[in-house]
Amino acid sequence: MRLNDKLMTGIRWGLGLQMLLSGFNWWIKMFPFPNKFDPPGGFMKAEIVQSMIETGWMFDLAKIIEVATGFSLVFNLFVPLALVASIAVTISTFWLDVAFNGETIFAFFRGEASLAAMWRVLLDIIFWGGAVLLMQGFLMLGYLHYYLPMLVPKGLHANGDPVNYAVLQPGIIERHPRARRAFTMFGIVSFVIGWISTLWLVLMINQWALPWTTLRALVVGLI
Repeated sequence: MRLNDKLMTGIRWGLGLQMLLSGFNWWIKMFPFPNKFDPPGGFMKAEIVQSMIETGWMFDLAKIIEVATGFSLVFNLFVPLALVASIAVTISTFWLDVAFNGETIFAFFRGEASLAAMWRVLLDIIFWGGAVLLMQGFLMLGYLHYYLPMLVPKGLHANGDPVNYAVLQPGIIERHPRARRAFTMFGIVSFVIGWISTLWLVLMINQWALPWTTLRALVVGLI
């Protein structure tokens, strides 16, 4: 099995496991993330999360998508479709992390926050929302040949003949050495960051092996 194939498989499992855990937490409390049965007034990363919960259906829908995508990835069923269905949830999660930590980042550049504080929020962004976005982005690139036909403006030429989709067959990245090397490097970075994030999440289930914290705790006392 080629390295890129191994990376695709490993990242698919890592992202699938993380989505299952995050999704099921909405109904079965494992982490101090928002839960359907939490009393009002709990910690939220952003006011928009509270607003989504108050609608009574938006968070249910987002978590159903996460769980369905997690099952799809773990069992390798309808993966390209599941990745498209969940990309809006993934991007929103990443952006909420950026927005929540944005004030510290701006404060650092204004000289009002320490390097340690800046580094902690960057780790928070990279290893939570960022890790999921990296893994999903890599997988979607790997399945690029499934998506390209959807981007063709018209399925027929002007004369009525069908479009030749030969250039869109599997291996479109593999046929270009530079693209293949870039894809491999992207996969290695996504695998390392993604699995650190996933394993950290597993170890925090009900504070099994680690107390609840974020990866920002790793740099306390180091800067």
